[in-house]
Amino acid sequence: MNRITRNLFTVAAAAALMSVSFANTTLFNADKVSLLEPNFNLTLTSINPGKNVTIRYNGSSMDTRAGIMNLNTTWGALNAVCIDLSHNIGYNTNYKYQAWKAYGRVGALVALYDSFVVDNDTAAAFQIAMWEISHDDVVGNPDNLRRHVFQYRPNNTVRAMANGLLAQTAGKEAPYIYLRSDNGHRRTQDLAVVPEPASMIALGTGLASLLGLRRRNRKA
Repeated sequence: MNRITRNLFTVAAAAALMSVSFANTTLFNADKVSLLEPNFNLTLTSINPGKNVTIRYNGSSMDTRAGIMNLNTTWGALNAVCIDLSHNIGYNTNYKYQAWKAYGRVGALVALYDSFVVDNDTAAAFQIAMWEISHDDVVGNPDNLRRHVFQYRPNNTVRAMANGLLAQTAGKEAPYIYLRSDNGHRRTQDLAVVPEPASMIALGTGLASLLGLRRRNRKA
């Protein structure tokens, strides 16, 4: 885990001890989160590894790229995946975002990132599984890539790998960092940071220790 991701999660853990509220009530009404920063800058530079796919969302076909988003942010480089198909994000454009600490099945999938994503097909399968969780599981629909709000059919290999990830995360939850669009009326896609940094930070640590670690990281 790099220094930027470690700092991000450290601040998130500290904020989690101070306040709890709800994030995007339309998409993640089951995920309790804590505001980390008022806002920060984010730019999407590429989606790689990944591949172009055809999906169906809310009954309409969409051609898009499924994979790992490579981001430049106020804190440095981060990777993320999309958890919101209702909005768009453009390449090489500066956006405002908020970082929140969240908890749910999205986190259980993010925790599999390091051991699963190795090439374009696995990256696409990872994103496909994330879309199924974020658009069907959160509204109570069973895992089924051929039915409901989100659908993916074309590539049997990618679909089979995505179904495997869905099976591994069924009924599980874990923490993750949720990047929430903060562009006023010009909403862009909400994202989840990968890889999952929670295993590297002891959440039971007191607030004073976490703030002290944050200060030391800033001086490094």
